[in-house]
Amino acid sequence: MTIREDLVTSAVSFLNDPKVQLASLQKRIAFLESKRLTKEEIDEAISRAASHSQSSSFSPIYYPNAQNPPELPRRDWRDWFIMGVVGGSVAYGLTVLVRRYVMPLIAPPTPEALQADKDSIDAQFDEAQSLLKQLQEDSEQLKKDADDQKNAVNEALRDLDRVMDNLRKCTESSETELRNLKHDINSLKALVPEALEKHKDNQEAALVDLQTELKSLKTLIVNRGRPIGSQGTNVSPILPIGNSSSAVPESPTTAAIPSIPVWQHEMQAGGQSADGLAS
Repeated sequence: MTIREDLVTSAVSFLNDPKVQLASLQKRIAFLESKRLTKEEIDEAISRAASHSQSSSFSPIYYPNAQNPPELPRRDWRDWFIMGVVGGSVAYGLTVLVRRYVMPLIAPPTPEALQADKDSIDAQFDEAQSLLKQLQEDSEQLKKDADDQKNAVNEALRDLDRVMDNLRKCTESSETELRNLKHDINSLKALVPEALEKHKDNQEAALVDLQTELKSLKTLIVNRGRPIGSQGTNVSPILPIGNSSSAVPESPTTAAIPSIPVWQHEMQAGGQSADGLAS
C-alpha cells in the first residue's frame, strides 16, 4: 500500500506542534486514525516527527519572525457525520438512562400511578382481610371440634364411671349373696348331722316302743283267745302298755272292750315329732 505524502506531511506538521506534543502519544495516534491515516502512514509520520525534533535540538535557534502554527487538517462531511452519530447516540443513551432510572426518583407520581397504587393496596388489604376471616373461621371450627371431642370424651368417661359403679355394685351384691349362701351352707352342714342324729334317736325310740306295743298286742291277743268261762277268777291282770306308770288289773269285762292300741298313739306322737323336726 502506497503512502500518501500529503497526509504524512500534514501529520508531521501536526505532531511537531508544541501544543500537540503536550498530549499523550495514544491521543495523537487516535486523532491521526480518525483522519483516515493508515498504520504505515502514522508510523512514518511519527518517525519523521521524531527525526525532525532531534535535528532541531542540535541546530541553532533563530527567531527572525514568529511563525503561525500549522493549520489542522480540514474536516470533511464524513467527520461531522460520525461526530453527530456518536454524539446523538451518547445523548440518546443518557436520555434513556435519565428517563428510566433518574426521573422515577425525582418526578412526583402521576394520578394514574397513585390510583393504581391505591387499588393495589386495597386489593392486598382485601386479600389480607379474607385471609384473616378464613383463619378466624378455621380457628372457630377447630375450637368447636375440640369442644365436641371434649364433650364426647367426658360423656364416655361418665358412661365408663356408671358402668364401673354398676359393676362394683353387682360385684358387691354377688359377694354378699355368696357370703349368705356360704353361711347357709355352713348352717346346713351344722344342722344336718344334728337332725340326722335326732331322727336316728327318734327312730330307735319308735322301734323300741313298737316292739313293746307288739309284745303287749300279742299278750292281749293271747288273752282274748281264751274262753271266758275258763278264765274264772284266775284271769291275770294285763301288763302295763307303753310308758304307763301304774299297772291296773283289768276285769274280763274291761278286757273285752276294744280300744285304740297304745302303739298307735306312740306312732302318732313319733310322726308329729318328726314333722316338727323337719319343719
